[in-house]
Amino acid sequence: MTDVRRRRQILAAVLAVALVLLAVLSYRASADRYDPDGQAIAGGERNAVLARAKTLAAQAMSYDSASATTDVAKVEQNMTPEMRAEYERTLPSPSDQKKQASTGAKVVAKVVRAGLISVTEDEASVLVFVNQQASAKSTKKILESPTWEIIQLVRSGGEWLLSGMESP
Repeated sequence: MTDVRRRRQILAAVLAVALVLLAVLSYRASADRYDPDGQAIAGGERNAVLARAKTLAAQAMSYDSASATTDVAKVEQNMTPEMRAEYERTLPSPSDQKKQASTGAKVVAKVVRAGLISVTEDEASVLVFVNQQASAKSTKKILESPTWEIIQLVRSGGEWLLSGMESP
């Protein structure tokens, strides 16, 4: 009888240790403590970086020919000088912008998913999945194009600025 009792006590002790271990591991898995490189970052800051990357990606990847000048100026305010120069090289020429304005060309980008690749106090890389819809007055068809981008952000003056975009 004592042998059975002792086995039950050992089993109870093992189960108690397993429960404590499970509780500790659950807490550690849910705690916002670090990024993939081990750099400490708070969960709120991580969410702010993701939100900023989503906003800037959608702005940079959208285009409305009717308000192109205003839209471009707005997104360029949130770019580093190097990124601004690179971005401007991808835009249509002023004469093409006038032609596009008459066609009503429009591209709307919506970020459907985003995830941090890495983040430090002053730099972040974010993978974004984007659906772009292109339309024009001349057609009722909407061309949808799913894509992804790696968005690079740097902190400058307390704000996260777009410093790079890489696509497939």
